[in-house]
Amino acid sequence: MLRLAPLVLLLVLAACATPVAPTGGPVDTTPPSLVEVSPADGTTNVSDPTVVLTFSERLSSRSGSAVTVTPAGDVPVEVSIRGRDITLRIPELRDSTTYVVTVGTELQDQRNVALRSPITVAFSTGDEIDAGRLSGLIRDPRTGQGVGSMAVWAYALA
Repeated sequence: MLRLAPLVLLLVLAACATPVAPTGGPVDTTPPSLVEVSPADGTTNVSDPTVVLTFSERLSSRSGSAVTVTPAGDVPVEVSIRGRDITLRIPELRDSTTYVVTVGTELQDQRNVALRSPITVAFSTGDEIDAGRLSGLIRDPRTGQGVGSMAVWAYALA
């Protein structure tokens, strides 16, 4: 009987070490929210290649693909997720360029609750943020007259 005591104690301790989510209470349905970003949205003359986004709760470590940086460089952006922070390192910052960081709805907290809508922040390595606006007059190629109610799309060429 005395020989079985250590075995029973080992089994009891092993059963206590099983990690599971706590039971009871309301189900978490609140998505993470952005509480701080560095550099701040709209900052100009940025020279530090590191961007940190801090959220209201711990994030799933599998959410790295939810983050994109535009424009993309030749060397990929390094993305790391630790606790409530997403840290981006942009290896090649271009001069006088507006960067847009987008966090998509694929981002999830540790309870797998996803963002409800994308988050976008912008900063510039130059003196101003590029507004990204197109303006002008669309003309009918046959008549040369202005045409209204037209949709215009712009795509970057290779």
